[in-house]
Amino acid sequence: PTNSVKALYDLEAQGSDELGFKKGDIILVTDQVDANWRRGKLNGKTGIFPVNYVK
Repeated sequence: PTNSVKALYDLEAQGSDELGFKKGDIILVTDQVDANWRRGKLNGKTGIFPVNYVK
């Protein structure tokens, strides 16, 4: 099941596997990596991001 989350802060991607976003962006969550990270899609890009940056 997929769902969407909203970015609470700006996040600059630190690596090619990370998803960067701006506060207020809506990210489509595609996978749970572990307790602290999710994989998602935004603007045609896919990457991982920390759950504490979104709600």
